[in-house]
Amino acid sequence: MSSHLITQHACKELDALDPLASFRSQFELPEHIIYLDGNSLGALPKATAPRISQVVQEEWGRDLISSWNKHGWWQAQQRVGRKISRIIGAAADEVLVADSTSINLFKVVAAALDLHPGKILVSERANFPTDLYMLEGLIRHLGRGHQLRLVDSPEELLTAIDGDVAVVVLTHVSYRTGRMLDMAAITARAHARGALVVWDLAHSAGAMPLQLSRYDVDFAVGCGYKFLNGGPGAPAFLYVAKRLQERVQQPLSGWFGHARPFAFEPSFDPAPSIQRFQCGTPPIISLAALEVGVDLMLTVPLSTVREKSVELGRLFRRLVDLECFEWDFQLASPGDVAERGSQICFTHTEGYSIMQALIKLGVVGDFRAPDILRFGFAPLYVRHVDVWDAVQKLKLVMQERLWDRAEYRRSALGEEDGLAKRLTNAYSGSKKKKNNSGLAEEVKRLQRHAAETEAQLKQVEEELESLRASTASTIKLPGAKSKEPSAIPSEVADPERAKGGHRKAASKFKNVIRAAATKAWAATRLLSRKSSTFEVTVGALERIKEPMDWENLKIDWF
Repeated sequence: MSSHLITQHACKELDALDPLASFRSQFELPEHIIYLDGNSLGALPKATAPRISQVVQEEWGRDLISSWNKHGWWQAQQRVGRKISRIIGAAADEVLVADSTSINLFKVVAAALDLHPGKILVSERANFPTDLYMLEGLIRHLGRGHQLRLVDSPEELLTAIDGDVAVVVLTHVSYRTGRMLDMAAITARAHARGALVVWDLAHSAGAMPLQLSRYDVDFAVGCGYKFLNGGPGAPAFLYVAKRLQERVQQPLSGWFGHARPFAFEPSFDPAPSIQRFQCGTPPIISLAALEVGVDLMLTVPLSTVREKSVELGRLFRRLVDLECFEWDFQLASPGDVAERGSQICFTHTEGYSIMQALIKLGVVGDFRAPDILRFGFAPLYVRHVDVWDAVQKLKLVMQERLWDRAEYRRSALGEEDGLAKRLTNAYSGSKKKKNNSGLAEEVKRLQRHAAETEAQLKQVEEELESLRASTASTIKLPGAKSKEPSAIPSEVADPERAKGGHRKAASKFKNVIRAAATKAWAATRLLSRKSSTFEVTVGALERIKEPMDWENLKIDWF
């Protein structure tokens, strides 16, 4: 879609052509809410509440304990697991629904370590914390001298997988940035070095096609409450390759994983299948809710889901670049849509307050400390027009500085704004000590910080003055009557205005350039209305060349 055609009406036209459009009506979605947090908690399918009512009133209330056989409660974990296997590209007898993602991770990593004599576990430092906590706890519990090797990039990851590594534990799609790892390549690399691999599919199951069997994956875990729409606290699932099932022992051996559970034998004899990874009695009502969400996903081609997810993410980024370029939003996700999952993330120093203001306006995304705003796209119910409307609300939040209201000036932990909290604590401490040393010390620290900031701002102003001259001298206007710097409008010539809202620090200089470049385009419009093309070269920006629609300055320049 051409950038100057990105309108609300154009987005509605895309929705009219969307092959997934009919699925939105199958979810309970509050009016006036734009829900972009399905990557954290999926929406409620309309069929879920009646199904839960049936389980409670009929199966439990009427048929009581006979429902374990009469209504298939006994086989529910395997039955739903078989359905999920179709979503993640696995064989029917390789997937089981059980417990939580954290518990399942503990089980499969312990099983993997029993198969391998190596002492090194590899993961990413930016992995979801519970994964790292589980690995640390497991290492302490085993007491066999294992070590956790953490890496900071995909490139470093490949190097870190050497012959000493026993198990590699990775999340397929990052919860913080949406970055997607190459499952096939990493699994192949690990196997070539003799290591086993455990994949966390929390942010990819149900959002895209997966091929665990094709990629020869060893173990995997995933949750049921995100893109599978199983509800809060929905049971998780685990995958164990068929070739490994008879060889592994899981550490949490419960009666449901026994080969003969109703024999009530005093010693554990594991079931000869993935059933051995079951522990205790399953949560039947939660399983029923999850099954509704899974059944709904099975009616949709996952390739179509992925295509729409990519398009929604691309549209969101394009609109943010066009509408919110001057407010210091930095893309935290990969720029290449093929390298990210069904979410897009931006960083901003006021990220928490901005997200709270957005939620107040009916746009529900979420925030991850210290400064990440996450926007998730669940293709079954998120529309193109939702994306357009959400960015307009984001623009309003920034234009009107709604984020700066006292009600939103909280930290991610719900505490007072940092400065206010520090001063309050310092003052309270000084009162207790009957002196003002604490407050005085805090004031001195803040004064030092202010002086450092002032020095940074002075440097930015000097760079901006140089930038202004560069901007004025590098605008090329085909057919323009004047190319002299003096013809540049005052908003471009004035560095104080050119830098817009980017006074935070010298590190924000890239955004200053973006704002100046956009104002240069506006100057082009004033100087040469006859021109049909323009070129701008400013500082670190690459040369930009785009067709110009003088009646609409929304320019797709990334």
